[in-house]
Amino acid sequence: MKKQEHPKKLFSEFPPVNREEWENEIEQDLKGADYKKTLRWETLEGISPLPFYTRSDLQTVPEPIISKTAWRRCEPVYEITVPKINNALKTAVKGGADAFQIPCELSADEKTPESNISGTRLHTQEDFDRLFEGIDLKSSHLLFESGLASPALFAMLKNHNRPFASAAFLFDPFTRLVHHSKKSLTDDALQQMISQMSGHDGFRTLAADGLYYHHAGATIVQELGTVLAIASEYLATTEIKKRSGAAQSIWIRLSAGPLYFPEIAKFRAIRLLWKKLLSVYGIDDSIPLYIHSETTMQNKTASDPYNNIIRATTEGMSAVLGGTDSLTIAPFNAVFQKPTPFSARIARNVHHIIREEAHLAKTADPAAGSYYIEELTSNVANKAWEFFRVIEKQGGFVNAVENGMLQSAINESRERKIEAYRDLTRPLIGTSKYINKDERTVKESDSKHLTELLKYSGKKAEIDSENLIESLREHFEKGYTLGDLRESLIQPREVRYKTLEPFNAGQLFGQEVSA
Repeated sequence: MKKQEHPKKLFSEFPPVNREEWENEIEQDLKGADYKKTLRWETLEGISPLPFYTRSDLQTVPEPIISKTAWRRCEPVYEITVPKINNALKTAVKGGADAFQIPCELSADEKTPESNISGTRLHTQEDFDRLFEGIDLKSSHLLFESGLASPALFAMLKNHNRPFASAAFLFDPFTRLVHHSKKSLTDDALQQMISQMSGHDGFRTLAADGLYYHHAGATIVQELGTVLAIASEYLATTEIKKRSGAAQSIWIRLSAGPLYFPEIAKFRAIRLLWKKLLSVYGIDDSIPLYIHSETTMQNKTASDPYNNIIRATTEGMSAVLGGTDSLTIAPFNAVFQKPTPFSARIARNVHHIIREEAHLAKTADPAAGSYYIEELTSNVANKAWEFFRVIEKQGGFVNAVENGMLQSAINESRERKIEAYRDLTRPLIGTSKYINKDERTVKESDSKHLTELLKYSGKKAEIDSENLIESLREHFEKGYTLGDLRESLIQPREVRYKTLEPFNAGQLFGQEVSA
């Protein structure tokens, strides 16, 4: 039997169609209307894509941006005591999680500024060691939401008697400046701390927290431009000979927002921007960027809350298709109450379904070659670079905050988004549209981590700021507490700046939730 010959090109029986032919068809369907005006998508995210693109729109055929396929399935911790967190981590490991998000920050209140701890109660080295008893750390990635406590927790990690596969610390003193309205360290102390935190092989210790700006109302373009400006601030603060080490220490946290295709483009665009930033600083642009993403809390609602599962699923998919390295899918009830074992398991299983049933971990950069997404990626990257340059023209990130430029730009975007939710341009299913009138009211509770006073041993610490991590490590070995070492980590200034505050769309419709 003669072997059947296949055509050289797939679908070769279909003749190619050029842009002009497509546009003629569209013009007929729209009865002469200009599709570039009629069908253009006003996203409110700094980009307004057309309904279609062809190969002629791409200046060159782009190379794939992402080489990896899988992502780390990160589970957030909502307990605060060490024994309960240890049990929660063991449950998560059995359930298939391979990364964990652990909050432990120095927080402030009006009565005792900067003297509290929030999140996990890691006062001592013993607390830290007990946290991971019975857990295989060789295959687990740890993400510490530790703010200015990061040097202390990093020292505890180095003291721990078992090796970690990898870890990242959400040490972002620049975003803290915006959030708390004041500097937490003198300029010299901050520069020295950044130097001490960078250049540790295998650990990501300098963060740029785009999620904070997203929750405050930033557009996709502003979120990327801002994290790029923070990364630039780290590099500019670092001695030239140490910049390569600093670049290897930088990681970025991004939101996984609701706009499916623009979000895919956002994650792809930041890798292009990262390479461009490194080139500007004369650093090897092959240094990879680590991206952690989290499903947004901005559109999660207390009414008809199971819709939050669907929202988080599409948001997680966009982050995965865009090439995130690790992903936190928040439980559907996290915005209005402490998550339950059930809601945590469902969130964990969303990872498994899109990974093992939808097979999204089988292909590297699956969006590559799509004219629509490639054009979106290029558009987002160009506009984000423009916003980054606006910040740089202010003298860098800190100057842009001090003169209020950054806050004003983000607040303008925030107001446009709020108006879009109010007039249903951005509907919330079950809350502002297709409302279930028979729905029972969800019992709400405080989902935020309560704080407690730091503990003190009474010992006087003598920290060597030029060898900060090693000095902290030695003190923890000797039984010092986090409270004893606080002054080496934070020295708040009195200068006040304009802050940014998060918002939740459900609050616009009478819901009392924790944004």
